[in-house]
Amino acid sequence: MPTLPKDSESNWSRCGPHVLLVSFDSATRGRPWETTNEYKISLKGDHSTMVKFSENDRSDYSKVCNVLKSYVNSAVPTIRSRMNKEKNQRL
Repeated sequence: MPTLPKDSESNWSRCGPHVLLVSFDSATRGRPWETTNEYKISLKGDHSTMVKFSENDRSDYSKVCNVLKSYVNSAVPTIRSRMNKEKNQRL
């Protein structure tokens, strides 16, 4: 990723030398139960561009949409299961 030095007019610019700013472990860190590859998504870009999808970038957009859809589809059964466990513990 390019570093961000100031140019001759004191404006920030992505024109510095490319360096690795974040380690692989830091970039892929999730919650303790999210350590397998199914929870990791490879996206092209840096921290600024990986969340901004252009018309030409259907691949990364599709990856993110599919993961979000899976979270939505599993939310109700997961919450229902947790509520049932809590209810049964109170009985």
